[in-house]
Amino acid sequence: MMSLISLIYLSFATQTWSDTDLKMLLQSCRTNNTAKKITGMLLYRDKFFMQVLEGDAADVEPLFEQIKRDQRHMG
Repeated sequence: MMSLISLIYLSFATQTWSDTDLKMLLQSCRTNNTAKKITGMLLYRDKFFMQVLEGDAADVEPLFEQIKRDQRHMG
């Protein structure tokens, strides 16, 4: 049985992101999340990220654990 959740987090970038960097990140997120049937949104402004992840808890929760370990931001 699926358990749909919405997860929202904020984090601070440890580096400045160029438009090209952001486009590459967004493409990677879209590809990976689509494969797991995860939807959502990613926002970036002034070194702050906000992301919404929606999908089955069994997919979203491990993804969020992976995101928390990413050294490109801190939350």
